[in-house]
Amino acid sequence: MSDSASALAVSVYEKIGGEPAVTATVNAFYERVLADPMLKGFFEETDLAMLKRQQVAFFTQALGGPELYRGPDMKTAHAHMAIEQRHFDQVAQHLVATLQSLGVAQEDINTIVQAVGPLANDIVNTEPSSHQDITSIPTQKKKRKESRMGQNGSSHKGG
Repeated sequence: MSDSASALAVSVYEKIGGEPAVTATVNAFYERVLADPMLKGFFEETDLAMLKRQQVAFFTQALGGPELYRGPDMKTAHAHMAIEQRHFDQVAQHLVATLQSLGVAQEDINTIVQAVGPLANDIVNTEPSSHQDITSIPTQKKKRKESRMGQNGSSHKGG
């Protein structure tokens, strides 16, 4: 069964265009990730050129191409970051959007997502907390303010 899965991964690497396509995907992917306010902070002190080279090697290998990745395992590589499931999901959404924008077939996108999805077990290392969910606070305050304004407005209408 694993030979079958491996053959499928090789075909995906080849079908999407090999190393040049993986490099283009990684470059476009990081443009999206670095523009995302939720994610860009994770990369502030990162050597992006090195990270992109590692990602190209990682994806090449993960999709059945040559075994080039020599970096740390995913758990070690992400241990120093407070990564929640929502961060992983956001990154996955950017990966899918990148692949779609590059014209990768949906069947191949599904295979790629199936290959990287289980990595959440090693990458996600932090439970959501109210302290880290600070990005939602302005929205909640705004909703409360709008709610109070609506209540005040309705009491004026009724009074």
